[in-house]
Amino acid sequence: MESFAHAAESLAGCGDGDGAAATARVHPAAKVIGVDASPFMIVVGRRQNRDCPNLEFRHQLAENTYIPPNSVDAVTITLVLHECSDRGKRDILKEAHRILRPGGTIILVDTPQTDLLTFRGFYEPWKHQWIHFSPKQFLRDAGFSSVRDHGILGGDGTVKTVEEQKATDDITTDNRLFVFEGIKSKQVQARL
Repeated sequence: MESFAHAAESLAGCGDGDGAAATARVHPAAKVIGVDASPFMIVVGRRQNRDCPNLEFRHQLAENTYIPPNSVDAVTITLVLHECSDRGKRDILKEAHRILRPGGTIILVDTPQTDLLTFRGFYEPWKHQWIHFSPKQFLRDAGFSSVRDHGILGGDGTVKTVEEQKATDDITTDNRLFVFEGIKSKQVQARL
């Protein structure tokens, strides 16, 4: 696998584009594609990140990006899956697996499951499915190997694995995120 800095393409779930722009700025030799279903987010992302010539925004669905198969080195999915049904999660991970090159990396970043239940003022239609979501299992079921739990970042400044975090009684919404990483195996096909 080429190093990320020299990747031909990478895909970042983008919202207003801040994460995709950060990736584009850190890796100026990479082509970064930000995909979002909201045309408003695409417009905002393009406007506030005009200084990133290697960043392209596309108004598309995460489960059908129209990106050629086996063509990207890395996919990031950030703060997306908690907004989806379990079927939606599977479809998005299936698409990520399809577009990644063999040996490519997926990075999954989202809200810890227990945090979502404490949000006030937000309508989260899939929060009761989210509490049972297993990032490691979903990634494995989608055909990813070498799945690593990088823990939960933020909040009190400590990093804990998801299992360690679930064992505590702390329920907070202090901007915490879990981070998982997986590799598209050269031998395994997606099983979703």
